[in-house]
Amino acid sequence: DSDISTTDKATKHLVLIGGSCANTLVQELVGKTNGLDAKYTCAGGVPGAGWESKTGYIWVLDGPFQTGKQVVVAAGTTRDETRLVTNVLQNYDTQLKSITGSSVKVTGTVTAPVVTAA
Repeated sequence: DSDISTTDKATKHLVLIGGSCANTLVQELVGKTNGLDAKYTCAGGVPGAGWESKTGYIWVLDGPFQTGKQVVVAAGTTRDETRLVTNVLQNYDTQLKSITGSSVKVTGTVTAPVVTAA
């Protein structure tokens, strides 16, 4: 998150890894038009009410920083949850291809993930 410039946010599609407590750009998306719901905030290092234990999320957001530029967020509140969702993202063809919405919840384990529309 520290390497992304204002120009990058305005001119590039982005993939952001980590939740709002770990990634300042994900926190910046909270409450933003076309961003994340306020319940996914991080205040004082404490995840908001939207974050569920042992659950990770993948969101595809259309234009939260710049119209026409998408942002993909793969996040959990722990290292293990974030690893789980990044593994699912890496295996798009087998685990996400049939999803038609713009967000999913991921539970389970890296070897047996459970992906549901969020």
